Amino acid sequence: LAALLAAWGAGAARVAAEEPGPGAASGTLPPELLRYIMDLVPRRALAAVAMAGNKVQLWRTGEAHTRELSSHTAEVTAVVFFQDGRRLVTGTADGRAVVWHAPSGHPWRVFDGRHRERIVAVDIFDGGAAIVTLGADLSAVVWNVTTGAPMWSSSMGEVCKQPAVVRALPGLRVATGVSQASGDPAVVWAEGTGAPLHLLRHPEGRIVFLEVSPCGEKLVSVGHAAAFIWHAASGALERQLAPVKWPSGVAVSEGGAVVAIGSLASRIEVWDGGTGELSRTLLTGAGVRSIAMFRGGDGIVAFTASDAAIWDVDTGERIMLLDGAAGGEQQTVVISDDSSVIAAIWDVD
Repeated sequence: LAALLAAWGAGAARVAAEEPGPGAASGTLPPELLRYIMDLVPRRALAAVAMAGNKVQLWRTGEAHTRELSSHTAEVTAVVFFQDGRRLVTGTADGRAVVWHAPSGHPWRVFDGRHRERIVAVDIFDGGAAIVTLGADLSAVVWNVTTGAPMWSSSMGEVCKQPAVVRALPGLRVATGVSQASGDPAVVWAEGTGAPLHLLRHPEGRIVFLEVSPCGEKLVSVGHAAAFIWHAASGALERQLAPVKWPSGVAVSEGGAVVAIGSLASRIEVWDGGTGELSRTLLTGAGVRSIAMFRGGDGIVAFTASDAAIWDVDTGERIMLLDGAAGGEQQTVVISDDSSVIAAIWDVD
């Protein structure tokens, strides 16, 4: 992790952000945040930020300009990188998903015609051959990336009232969850038929966060009073973690060995996924907004109400403070499999 951070520092470059002109999206990021994103990725790597508008901007370190994916016809609502870091998929408020070639900034494939309302979440299956989109119309659609054709879809209205998260699992299965409606379960949907395969219900009721381990073995669901680790293939409950106070996000390492839960109570709880024991508590100094974990579980990127930092899980130390992260409402942060690309979604009023 230390070597990776050193490489980030060596490859960092500063960029000057242009002032938004007439008609620019009201959600344009301030220059401090643009420079922050630039400093976070290695030389020649790309980072993407979905803004409160119909554009996604790409930055390449070492170059003093940005590239916009500006062919969206509506507000961008979700963004995820493919594992190769050269493609990304976006979801929009008009129910379309687009796969982009990141180096050129050109759209490569459009997925349309199945969602009647906005797309609320997207994810990519391992290997990149398929994607899944989740719509506000309570539909999930699995798409063939090469042909652009839907492979299967499911209507969730009888099982879930307001799912807001979708996760791709091995075997073209899909997990959905996180609802404002009390008592809604997380659901694993079967391949092909789109029928509910496993209903993962919290004994305490509402699920507020749902995450899957990088290869899809484990699902972690978080409620207001407890968190649970599930076996994704069987739907079996494996571990219950002690009560969590004011949870604000969850991240899971490879195989579910490490589980981190952020809290508005200015802390991150790090749990041993195998034993269910609390391993360490990281005191962040301000309420945690969202977190992401390096695949191996050795580091955590945490955004709080006042700053952003990278933490070493083994020592519990904050090893890098990321300047310029204050301002705006950071919603989501994700890290690519090789830890070289970071994507963030911001809501800047």
